[in-house]
Amino acid sequence: MLKQTISLIIVLLLTVGCSSKKRGLPLWFLILGGGGTTDSVPASGTTIDNANNGGSFVVAPIDQNIPDNSSNTGGGPNSGSQDPITTIISNITYQILNDVFLWDNTITTNITIRVSNEDGPLAGITVKVSEDQSNPGITQTLNQGLTGSNGVINLQITVNPSVNEIILTIVGINPKTGQLQEISGRIPIQIPNPNSGGNGSGGGTVVIAPDVDLDTGNFDSPNGCLTNIDTDCDGIADADDDFPNDPTLGWTLNSGRATLAWEDYYQSSHIVNGTVNPNNDMDLNDHVTVFQTAQNFTPQGKIATISGVFTHVGKGAGFNHDLRLSLDVPVGAQLEITYTGNNGQVIPTMNCGLAVSAFAKPSDCVGGAVTKEDLKAGILILPNSSHTLYGAKNAPNVGGTLNYVLGMTASFTIRFDEPVDLSLGKNLSGGHLNYYLAVSGTGEKIFRPGFYQLSNGEDRYIDRVSGFPFGVIVPGVFNFPRERVNILDPSNQGKTGYPAFKEWASSRGTLSRQWYEQVMDANLKQYVVDLKANYQSHPFTAYILGAVHNYLWSISMGLIAFGSLLGLGIRAWFQSKK
Repeated sequence: MLKQTISLIIVLLLTVGCSSKKRGLPLWFLILGGGGTTDSVPASGTTIDNANNGGSFVVAPIDQNIPDNSSNTGGGPNSGSQDPITTIISNITYQILNDVFLWDNTITTNITIRVSNEDGPLAGITVKVSEDQSNPGITQTLNQGLTGSNGVINLQITVNPSVNEIILTIVGINPKTGQLQEISGRIPIQIPNPNSGGNGSGGGTVVIAPDVDLDTGNFDSPNGCLTNIDTDCDGIADADDDFPNDPTLGWTLNSGRATLAWEDYYQSSHIVNGTVNPNNDMDLNDHVTVFQTAQNFTPQGKIATISGVFTHVGKGAGFNHDLRLSLDVPVGAQLEITYTGNNGQVIPTMNCGLAVSAFAKPSDCVGGAVTKEDLKAGILILPNSSHTLYGAKNAPNVGGTLNYVLGMTASFTIRFDEPVDLSLGKNLSGGHLNYYLAVSGTGEKIFRPGFYQLSNGEDRYIDRVSGFPFGVIVPGVFNFPRERVNILDPSNQGKTGYPAFKEWASSRGTLSRQWYEQVMDANLKQYVVDLKANYQSHPFTAYILGAVHNYLWSISMGLIAFGSLLGLGIRAWFQSKK
């Protein structure tokens, strides 16, 4: 109970400390994260009801008004309006998505937003979609853009399965008062399965595609640049702009810390023929990295740069491997890459002996100019896994002794010659980029599911006999299986550290979406490598501190304020006992 209480206090504290930049957003839902179950927590009944009856959106004035001499006002504050108050009627419908299963442990959906006022559709309205459930207290921008001439914008988002509601925000003016204001509210992206009796029990949750109509009164799009809220005039208000003084950049999308785990005994002949591969032990431990990426977007929604930090943390294989990233884009780029040892020191000359030399490129381990052909073939992130894990193995058999060794860290930045749209081509699945593993013993390249298909429509990187994926991405630091521990557990004898994995896979992701957070008893823990206990979160490992850095002052002030309030409360309690 004490642990739960402390966790709740921390969540509430971060909520207070990090709310200074984002205005007008209801924060009460942060405390409704659910207990220890492996199912997603459905969107709250209140949110679903409000989303359908028009009560879910609120108006928050922005501190600064448009100057009186601005040509953007339809009249100043004293224009004689009888009804200067902005009103909103929201009508949100949604379509249940039937085939959205992703082996990347994410959910992806499209959101359609229509904005209008009493005169008709509103073009040029900035629409932002964000969420604050992945990291309580920190609001993460997911996507944003401008409404078209018909007042409509379509945005695609990808989130972790713990996220059930997103925040929708639009910025404009009240033309009758000249006041800048923000309209925001929460809408569901997951709801209880309608076949489960309406409460989610037994039926899990389903992903929905929301369709949002916002009919507004006394609300309009700014006509031209408003430098008092948009310093660089890029169409994104400073409060929502990660680069308020750079008109070429708008916002950053952070992947959050995640784990990329592979099974390396992939052989295309077994997949094509649909035969059993006796060497595929389905343990997802042959090459394991903890990573995080950040993508910098232009105000137009294209990507200017990609940065990544990848730390090699596990190897349970006799083969060696190279980890690469393939990007199908129409331009070249400049690649910067550095390597850090597990002592925190930069490696001045990296041993770039490759596991599969057939894929070698001049930019491997050193960076420099890369062509679009080089990007599609795959830039090297981590070379020969024997080198990057110092010749160690981190996945002993059940009962074996774990001699944990932290591997090397690769840090890279890709600066595209021109901003690119990664939604075109084979670049993304489940919100993550197209990484692949080159394997020394088989000479095969292994991609994650979702990128390539066989001629019959089957996924090229899912075992056709068992349905096993050869590569997965798991949110957070993942305690991967030990050697020869089949995560699918076809014997159904509980011989896996993740008994909910099979239910999640067989239900195509509608049940046990958070299987990887299963609370394991002592008997089940013997089947996994306790990476969380051994992995050290040093500054040089796979963790980008940008979000924490952005909110550092707010968090610090929140801690100080909380400490002061707590001290006063304790003092008052003792005085009452005297």
